[in-house]
Amino acid sequence: MCGRYTLMTDQIDLGWLGMSQPVINIPSYNVAPGEQVLIIKNNEKGKPEALRVKWGLVPHWLQDFSRAQINARIETAADKPMFRDAIRKRRCLILADGWFDWQKTRGRSQPWYIRPKSSGVFAFAGVWESYPVDDQLSFESCAILTRPAISHITPLTERMPVVLPQKQAADWLGEDYEAVLMHQENPDQVISNLSFYKVGRTVNSVANKGADCVKKLVSTF
Repeated sequence: MCGRYTLMTDQIDLGWLGMSQPVINIPSYNVAPGEQVLIIKNNEKGKPEALRVKWGLVPHWLQDFSRAQINARIETAADKPMFRDAIRKRRCLILADGWFDWQKTRGRSQPWYIRPKSSGVFAFAGVWESYPVDDQLSFESCAILTRPAISHITPLTERMPVVLPQKQAADWLGEDYEAVLMHQENPDQVISNLSFYKVGRTVNSVANKGADCVKKLVSTF
């Protein structure tokens, strides 16, 4: 799964999506579920736009908000009632520059920070929903799609977020999203150049948002 990530850049150039103005962001080194996160979705005219939504998908029919989902498995999302309408009609890009995972070792969980070696901002594949509060008010929410981890990070985790190269990111927002799903069947071919290192347990607390969350852990023995 993907339960924490980073978006450390304050101005994000998305010219490759046809967006002429940089997207302004509030940097965070520890984005957590339930927070307002930055996504890109197509508007009614089919043009990409940026907005902030709650991380934790809430379909319009959901009554128990504790069941909101932060992740959706790409292998089964199209068949699950929680996600299937959003996969067809409400796909989005969730902007990030890295993510965290926790390796279970000797009864403890060791956090790792993972990102593409190319660094910079990239996009997770996501879906979004709009929940009607009343006739005039609604709120938007999202979930990150996940898939089997690529081979060289499987010692850390069995799952990872779906990381989209720029061409696939544009396709995910458009009508070619099914081709993106098919490309994920061989995860090692989609993204093979990942950098990862241990970090301290500062990131364990959602209250910690500073650069210490991504500071490389130096072994003391």
